[in-house]
Amino acid sequence: LSDVSTNSADYTAFAAAVTAEIGARTDLVFDEATGLLTYTGDGNPMSDLVIDLDAIDDSLSEGPESYTVELVTPASTTGSDITLGNASVTTVINDNDQSIWSIAGTASVDEGNTTQYTISLSGTLQLSETASIVLTLNDVSTTSADYAAFAAAVSSAIGARTDLVFDSGSGLLTYTGTGSPMVDLVISLDAIDDVLSEGTESFTVDLASPSTTSGANIALGNASVSTVINDNDGSVWSISGDTLVDEGATAQYTVALSGTLQTGENASIILGLSDISTNSADYAAFATAVSNAIGARTDLVFDSGSGLLTYTGDGNPMLD
Repeated sequence: LSDVSTNSADYTAFAAAVTAEIGARTDLVFDEATGLLTYTGDGNPMSDLVIDLDAIDDSLSEGPESYTVELVTPASTTGSDITLGNASVTTVINDNDQSIWSIAGTASVDEGNTTQYTISLSGTLQLSETASIVLTLNDVSTTSADYAAFAAAVSSAIGARTDLVFDSGSGLLTYTGTGSPMVDLVISLDAIDDVLSEGTESFTVDLASPSTTSGANIALGNASVSTVINDNDGSVWSISGDTLVDEGATAQYTVALSGTLQTGENASIILGLSDISTNSADYAAFATAVSNAIGARTDLVFDSGSGLLTYTGDGNPMLD
């Protein structure tokens, strides 16, 4: 028996199997050391020798493996005309084990804190077998400014490990089997504590495209974790202004929004004038005054009908 992609752990002892099948037969002798099988004729056709060989049911994910059972060097010590016909049978052992990639992680994290993701591979890969997966972080409502560099976090988690290799360009994570289960890869990722009022934001960490270069049976289980970053910044609307004005003079009011809204975020407030002991004849048109104050500004929009004042952030504090 000659290994192609198997080893002796994949099947029972071949020489012992041959010897067991010969049993009490006296016409056949097998030398387990050299593999020499000798038949001595009795004037009748030789009864076939049927060898049973068990394929070992191990727990390794190793893919299909093959070996050959061969006949070579026909000979005779008595001058018989001995030749060789079909000389070889190749047998493939179909693996019944599977290794499954999966991910688990934190569903939410506060700004300034750290979230963790655990990448696991079930089962056990045979020595030198490989299993690969594409590992990426994908924005839903975040940007790269909201978290630490993901590729660097993966590389840091791998550290000095020699069984894992990560290609930061493609996201391909490759594990090479050691004959023992893979130790989980735990990735720590910091949520950046910025000063922006941005509300909750989310991203996903995803696994995709399980593969192998060695034929192992590799599959994908839980493929994604969604994480929400909880914002710890707020913006506060406020108004200040003159509490007394003489008829014929001008009163001023300042509308302010504290904090800084992220670009594209918006904040709205109802801005209106309510009479206490006045009426509209006592002051100029308020909606017009608001629109005049806004002027050519593009960050503010005022609906004079509803009084809704809407500010859209540009990453800088709002001008009063």
